[in-house]
Amino acid sequence: ETAIGRGAVSVAYAAVDLARAVFGDLAGLNALVLGAGEMAERVLEHLHHYGAGEVWVLNRTLANAEQLARRYGGRACGMEHVAEALAHADIVIASAAAPHYVVREERVRAVLAKRERPLFLIDIALPRNVDPAVARLAGAYLYNLDDLETVAEKNRAARAGELPRVERIVEDELAGWLEWYAGHVAAGRIRRLRRWIEDALRRELEAGLGTAAVDDEARARLLHRLVGKTAHPLIRMAKDPQLGPALERLLEG
Repeated sequence: ETAIGRGAVSVAYAAVDLARAVFGDLAGLNALVLGAGEMAERVLEHLHHYGAGEVWVLNRTLANAEQLARRYGGRACGMEHVAEALAHADIVIASAAAPHYVVREERVRAVLAKRERPLFLIDIALPRNVDPAVARLAGAYLYNLDDLETVAEKNRAARAGELPRVERIVEDELAGWLEWYAGHVAAGRIRRLRRWIEDALRRELEAGLGTAAVDDEARARLLHRLVGKTAHPLIRMAKDPQLGPALERLLEG
């Protein structure tokens, strides 16, 4: 009912959200994810959710890349295939644990020289996976964690703006539930009260009438009238949120 669940707050979501802001629709766009850790998995989850096209997962340990690729319908390769993967990619999201640049300026320059479409790169790794010199290449658009913080901050502000509406919805739902619960409790209390009164009056009638010639139907009608008259003020008490619990204790005793 609200936009509270929308927007990039996590780094992985912010990265994919930034790609969506640039391209509008990720359908049919090829993505390259560097790394196979938790961050890469979150990125793949969001790419899959938003319908990205072919997704390559590159990692130093191929088995880890294969595990993620199977889960999200991607293609797994070792890091030695980075040049080939870059050639296919429209979007690169880098989150590998590496002590050096995985995507170097000369590799990106060579890829761009053979095609006309641009390459969009988001580096969310620490230390960085993408050589900052890539940003100076025509046709390459490089973003890093500082850029994502701007996106995340914007979405946090949007979520904060939704809080009053969320609070109103929660309050309305809670009020409705409390009203139902109070009625449910009172209804059970009233049923127990009527049974208690009916049992008490039946015992008194049987003791008073004894073997008098009063048929069962007449006894039942008399009992029903007596219960109705006796129970009326007590039923109002049963519905009262303060007096009701005291009556409950009386019935249990």
